[in-house]
Amino acid sequence: MTADRMMAAIAFLFFAGFLGVIVVSVAHPMLIVVALIGIALAAYDFGTQLARRRSARR
Repeated sequence: MTADRMMAAIAFLFFAGFLGVIVVSVAHPMLIVVALIGIALAAYDFGTQLARRRSARR
């Protein structure tokens, strides 16, 4: 795993952790939904960027 991918994975984990702390401290159902949507979008973007880099190397 390259340094760029590791930094992106760490940034994603920090983002998910940040939203997790907010969700736990506030615990409102709509906030949980919005946080999950945000994490899902970030995970999708992370995954598609990894797939593009793999296909570009071939």
